[in-house]
Amino acid sequence: MDLAAMNVLLDAPPVTKAWISSVIVVSALSYFDYIDINQYVYFISYRQLIYKPWKILVSLCYCGELNVIKFIDIYQMLGFLTDLERLHSRSATHFLKMIGSMLVLILVLHQLLPLIIAPRIFGFDFIFPRETVNKVYNEIFIKFSLWDLLIMNFIYYKSRFEGLANFNNWFNVHPVLLYLLNFFTISSRVNWRTLLLFILPGHMLYYLDTIIPRLYKHQSNKVFAVGILISFIFWIFIAEGVLIVYDPIE
Repeated sequence: MDLAAMNVLLDAPPVTKAWISSVIVVSALSYFDYIDINQYVYFISYRQLIYKPWKILVSLCYCGELNVIKFIDIYQMLGFLTDLERLHSRSATHFLKMIGSMLVLILVLHQLLPLIIAPRIFGFDFIFPRETVNKVYNEIFIKFSLWDLLIMNFIYYKSRFEGLANFNNWFNVHPVLLYLLNFFTISSRVNWRTLLLFILPGHMLYYLDTIIPRLYKHQSNKVFAVGILISFIFWIFIAEGVLIVYDPIE
């Protein structure tokens, strides 16, 4: 990391500075083989979260193997998160609340989508061997770290506040369309079910954090807190009540 990038990091808001620094440390430890990333990172794939919930924190700071392209990506995300924390959050505490809320929404939808998309999957548990259930789930979710999902959802969230993008004074395009163009590289290796996790949490957070306060000015914080709390309780219920019966996947 050169001096200019270091200065940008030092000038970043506190939450962004701590998050990006953790991303660099975790990715460097993985690159130099100090940690086995499969044992320390929670990936959005088959249901492994219940047995080591602390993997969530590491997964928030793992952006993949370090290389030149990844450093450029981290630098771009540093600028993006700096703008997001300064312009669209009222304080460091509010930005942490945004991150926590987005995380809860992602985890809830991760557990909920299979029930909606393929409700008979849980019926397979009593008829077919475990390998069949694994295969069905892995066809729905391919491995992504929580960093990948949070960043893509925050990009969508921020795009909702932007004005129309103008191309050479010819025509205007809503930034959400530009965001969807990023799906091309992702959708080439995943199915549409996985793509829902890249947009739905950000869309839900936008309404919880922006639209609801306009509708319920005096009770917006209560409505927001209740919505996130219900989502978290639902996730715990699904995780402990349905998924705990499986052995951890090595």
